[in-house]
Amino acid sequence: MKQLSFVFTLLSTLLLVGCATQAAKVNSTEAAQANADLGIEYMRQGDYPRALTKLRRALEQDSRLVDAHSGIALLYQQLQEYGEAEVHFKKALSLSGGEPNIQNNYAVFLCSQGRHQEALGYFLKVAKNPAYPQPEVAYTNAGVCARRIPDNEQAVIHLREALRRNPQFGEALAQMAFISYEQGDYARTRAFIQRYEAVAPESPQMLLLAMRTERQLGNGRAAARYEQRLQTAYPEIKTR
Repeated sequence: MKQLSFVFTLLSTLLLVGCATQAAKVNSTEAAQANADLGIEYMRQGDYPRALTKLRRALEQDSRLVDAHSGIALLYQQLQEYGEAEVHFKKALSLSGGEPNIQNNYAVFLCSQGRHQEALGYFLKVAKNPAYPQPEVAYTNAGVCARRIPDNEQAVIHLREALRRNPQFGEALAQMAFISYEQGDYARTRAFIQRYEAVAPESPQMLLLAMRTERQLGNGRAAARYEQRLQTAYPEIKTR
């Protein structure tokens, strides 16, 4: 199964101007935002100790900074400190008024904790929010989470809705290919793989699935071509 992807969102900070006390608040908020931005960037680079230092500093400077709470929640999730992660997810949601990208991230967290129904509720809430520009992302995440229940019937419903919204969304096409393969529908699997290859970057998971699919369909030449691509680009992947 392909993994859920986290979406980092940096919210714009409203800077205040005016008297000396307001200026101090601006400086504190600016410093907190700068530290939050650095912390998130360090997290993207995999430098978790620096990320934690910067995000903690941001919260010391501004305990109500949404980006800092959202960022450190994601970081704590990566560090497997799940209690702390949930505290900061909830704080970020409260302070932001339920910002949909944060709801999506919290739903990813809930699904990873086996709280599937809670997660699905959030994913669908995000998907139906007219302010959320990419509903196909939330519907696809709902599909992935449903697969983890496992409930492929529900997963297909969400993934089809994702593709109705965006027929070229690669992650939804990949998930449908995986489900079709599991169900033994190899011709349909091939069709989804072909659609995926037309719109998305190459991935070892999809190359491996394509190779296995062609083997099931008895197309040895196509399977060999996919195997060669795997061995060239991803020699660590076992093809037998």
